[in-house]
Amino acid sequence: MPRFRSLALAALVIAALALLATSTITVPQTGRTKIKSYQDLSWPVRAAIKNAVTDTPEKYSPTDASMRAGELLSKMMQETTHPHCDNFHESVCAGWRKLLEKPPHLTRLGVMTWMREQHRVRLQALLQDTTAARSSKHLPLLQSAYQQCVETAFPSSKGSVLLTALVNQWKALDFTRMETIGKAIKLNIEAKGNFLYRANVEPNNRKSTQMVIWLQQGGLTLGAIKSYTDVKQLERFQTLLDHLFRDFDIESAAGGVQPKDVLEFERALAAISIDPVTMRNPQLPKLTRKRSILVPFKKFIPVMTNAPSYFAKLPHLVKATPRSVIHAYFIVHQLLAVLPDFDYAPLAAFSADALHIRRPPVSDYCINSLSTKLPFLTAHAQIKHEFKDVESMHSVQDDMRAMIELIRSEYLATLARSQWLSPVMKERTIKKMKGVGVLVGAEEWTLDEDKVLDYYRNYRLAATWVESIWQFNLSNLRHEWSMLGKPNQRLFRGYPMQVNAFYSQSNNRIVIPFGILHPPMYHRDLPMSVKLAGIGLIVAHEFSHAIDARGRRYDWQGNLRDWWSTKIAAEYTKRERCFAQQYSGYLVHGQAVNGNLTLAENMADNIGTELVTSVAKLSSYTPTIPVIKPSTSGAKEFYTPEQVFFMYMASIWCLHVEPKAELHAMLRSVHAPSSARINCSVRNSREWETAFTCLAQEKCTLW
Repeated sequence: MPRFRSLALAALVIAALALLATSTITVPQTGRTKIKSYQDLSWPVRAAIKNAVTDTPEKYSPTDASMRAGELLSKMMQETTHPHCDNFHESVCAGWRKLLEKPPHLTRLGVMTWMREQHRVRLQALLQDTTAARSSKHLPLLQSAYQQCVETAFPSSKGSVLLTALVNQWKALDFTRMETIGKAIKLNIEAKGNFLYRANVEPNNRKSTQMVIWLQQGGLTLGAIKSYTDVKQLERFQTLLDHLFRDFDIESAAGGVQPKDVLEFERALAAISIDPVTMRNPQLPKLTRKRSILVPFKKFIPVMTNAPSYFAKLPHLVKATPRSVIHAYFIVHQLLAVLPDFDYAPLAAFSADALHIRRPPVSDYCINSLSTKLPFLTAHAQIKHEFKDVESMHSVQDDMRAMIELIRSEYLATLARSQWLSPVMKERTIKKMKGVGVLVGAEEWTLDEDKVLDYYRNYRLAATWVESIWQFNLSNLRHEWSMLGKPNQRLFRGYPMQVNAFYSQSNNRIVIPFGILHPPMYHRDLPMSVKLAGIGLIVAHEFSHAIDARGRRYDWQGNLRDWWSTKIAAEYTKRERCFAQQYSGYLVHGQAVNGNLTLAENMADNIGTELVTSVAKLSSYTPTIPVIKPSTSGAKEFYTPEQVFFMYMASIWCLHVEPKAELHAMLRSVHAPSSARINCSVRNSREWETAFTCLAQEKCTLW
């Protein structure tokens, strides 16, 4: 069986950390509801749609992709009884939820999640196809890794030699010595854990050419600060701690510490933590030159703290806490970092009940692991499989770039037309927008098989999957931390097949990965109006981040600095306050949306909607796709092109979500719930009101 090249599990040498490598690291497979493919969801196109396309070619796109999309949206609209003007989200998404079942292991299934599931299904088929590997150098490596995962994933936490060795190592640490806390921090970074804080390497937000260590406020098992005043959440955490202490004999190793002592320490951490709204202030992070046992990095390496007051109070809290409690807390967080890859029922129950994260079936877990541990190798195989040749890949990239430049041009025109920006600020904002870089698909090197294989040349499979992913984690850390001391290359370091899009403030660059360039978000043969309503909205959303409530504080080179005049900044703040208040008045399951926490994303949604609507209006939203209205008489009436545009736009945010999971996400998510994203955005659109003959409402606008 093909294997990765051998690599001895040696010390992970990172100048900043001097990390010492350690030996490292089932749920039973459950039934899953199969999710239909896009083609299956489109069903045989009915005659009425074909006739409409034939009879009015100037109005409807004749491509197969267009008719499929029209059929899908038609079926969605047949299932709804909600008036468009009262609740546009439900008028579109109620039908979507009836057409797609949410797999039981997911607490939420949105369009993007569903697209990820489709990628997973295709990748799984590729990895199980032994004939596909014959002409490939990279695919046998992935197939070996996938097979090992399927065969050895989720070993029992009881009797695991590897887990026992790790736990014994953690217990043996002498926390009576202050310097041991520094060693514990390094071990936790190695385990990608959450002991006191998290650390990673990112650009300096005030000097974007420089790569620095970022210390991220953390250390909370329950995640949200508010959860530490929630009695039920604390009870769930207490139950988990009771199991961990008993099953891994933490009490004897930590001098008689009880589970409640760890819980109280985390409550104290929550008390000094900065709230999520304040954390959204890009001015908050500071460069620190101080070094201590809690910041065990060499002085010549720049370190940024994202929550200065938290890191100022943390040493005092640690000093005031018995070392035995810190030791127990450390063991707990090391276990929480590695146990998700084992079969440990108490953690699975806690994750499901407290965090609304359920363990997936083994095959799903294995595909997800490959995507996160070996992202470039996995994506390379997927991209090779998705595109029959280089020309077809380039045609998609060229098609996307053309649309992106249409959207950029509209944004530049919008800035030029602004009635409240001064001439100087128009010039500055236009300069930044012109300077936004664009990556469609993936970085060039990830498309080169030899370069990808060279990147992974020191990765190997160990005896079991948990041992393999531990080594992968160490190697991935080495790649990440090796960027210290080098100029920021402004490259996308994420998984090229993920279903998402990004704007980097420090790089002033948007990234549209290959993974999101699939139906229903995008198809090359869809008409421009529908592309704009789908992937176009995503692109416009990311462009808008360049000058949203956070992005506007970064200049065109990606450096955090004050480049706005006082008067214009005050006007901007007044306008952004309108969005904050509007969304804060929106209720989801009886809970108000946090309009301040979600402000930047809400502004990007609204500006993005305005931009793509303006571009689509230039061609009167045509050609479009034929979408049949619900009818009890049997007569076939079609929605207008502008109505189809807004319905398609709303459909990309449709979501199956369990109410408790949605309420939990609202505690700290920077994105508003999908119903708020749809309903508030269209409420601010005059074109939407006209399209559906809705009563005018008070609006928030930026430019």
